[in-house]
Amino acid sequence: MIKDLPIEISQMILSKLDNQSLLNAAQVSKTWLSITKSTSNLRQRVYQYIRYRNKKLSQIRPKTSYTNQSLLRLYQFHRRK
Repeated sequence: MIKDLPIEISQMILSKLDNQSLLNAAQVSKTWLSITKSTSNLRQRVYQYIRYRNKKLSQIRPKTSYTNQSLLRLYQFHRRK
């Protein structure tokens, strides 16, 4: 459904989600991932939430799980100069 909408409307809808839901949406499909990466605001929110969650998990467990590291790699982005 969201892929059928114009990109601007999809971005507005996703921007209303909390950080956990936004991360979940980014993992739904490649289309949703590209929408969450399409604006710097959404991209930063997901990236910062992944980092925050990894920090919290590392306090509980000595090693960060493979899944959390793969999320970061999936969501890596190149900063533009």
